[in-house]
Amino acid sequence: MAKRELNSKVIYQVFVRDFPKDGTLSSVLKKIDYFKKLGVDILYLMPIYPISKINRKGSYGSPYAIANYKKIDPLLGTINDLKKIILSAHEKGIKVMLDMVFNHSGCDNNLLKEAPDFYLKDDKGNFTRKVADWSDVYDFDYQNKKVTKYFCSILNYYADLGIDGFRFDVGSLIPSSFYKAARRYLGSDSLFLVESISPDFLSSIRSHGYKAYSNAELAEASCDTFYNYASFVHFTKYMQSRSLEDLNLYKLALNDEENNLPSDNSIVRTLENHDNKRICSYSKKMNVAYNLSAYSFFTRGPAFIYQGQEVGLKKYNSLFEKETINLDITNKKYFDFYKKLISLKHRKENINLLTSYYPFTEENYMLVINTYKDQRKEYGLFNFTEKDIDIKIDHIAEGEYLDLLSNKKITVKKGKKLTLSSPLYLQEIK
Repeated sequence: MAKRELNSKVIYQVFVRDFPKDGTLSSVLKKIDYFKKLGVDILYLMPIYPISKINRKGSYGSPYAIANYKKIDPLLGTINDLKKIILSAHEKGIKVMLDMVFNHSGCDNNLLKEAPDFYLKDDKGNFTRKVADWSDVYDFDYQNKKVTKYFCSILNYYADLGIDGFRFDVGSLIPSSFYKAARRYLGSDSLFLVESISPDFLSSIRSHGYKAYSNAELAEASCDTFYNYASFVHFTKYMQSRSLEDLNLYKLALNDEENNLPSDNSIVRTLENHDNKRICSYSKKMNVAYNLSAYSFFTRGPAFIYQGQEVGLKKYNSLFEKETINLDITNKKYFDFYKKLISLKHRKENINLLTSYYPFTEENYMLVINTYKDQRKEYGLFNFTEKDIDIKIDHIAEGEYLDLLSNKKITVKKGKKLTLSSPLYLQEIK
């Protein structure tokens, strides 16, 4: 898949343990038709491997504390169940992506006995980790070149099963040389999605003498698209304060994130996932959720849905317990809105979307300016507050525009304010 094609794709993340009805791969298989009808392009499965028991957190443990990379957690199913998902998804035109946790493993992973030299050790020769709070894992030592070779073989193993792409957990801590080697093994067709880390996390890791890699370095190493964690801390701060100052700091971080990447690479503007709050929990008023969702779909890069996001779930589920979700559609208007967002994301012209720009504004709203290859522009306006706001539109030329979300005409005139409630996708009428 060409990198720019991702601008018109939708990724759907599944935490199999919590997936309805019974939290197994079989339950995911039964929903392939649902994913197809929804408009999912890439089905992303969180780790489905056995979870380590030593130092386990919670009753079930984190799926990111892996006990064996070539086995499937028996609580979730079998390798044949995974093969059935891949086959069914491919028949429906859906690609499948797996979570790869190559920075660390669980504390009783088979490699600790079979290849103890793969692991990072402290001054006393004990297995250790870069992040002290991650007490249920030990980190790998990529100075041993055999580590890269081993994990490339793991990628090959799953690629041979038909897996189309890989999401790399805390991928900024994995050397760029690994990604270059992995790309040589797999070729250009496999999707590489990197969970990059925030600048503060990056600095902390480096301050302890460990190497960590920027998005730009990993883009050069043939990675395709990246998480938005360089800016996300500012987003969460703004959603707590709702202050214009914090919003403009968020916009600054967004622009830095965009500008530090080559033009063919992109950012996934995920606003909720297994690590973060649900969009619908930021406000009791659904209008905020409508605006946040529309914003995350409008920007350059693939759209991202965490299971249940499309039906408006509010509760954050623990990474360490089993808490089955419900995908029943209780708010059809909201669900239909997601289907509309997905259809707009699928527009072919999005492949030619070159930049998303986030100008500072005097009012408390988000403006996104998308510029396409032919220099045509589209404008997204998003109100993240609970109240309607009257805004001056200084960054949009006067004229008639079509709102692609409501199919209504909007007139823009200098000096005339616009009341912003629902999100707007403005395309100039010529």
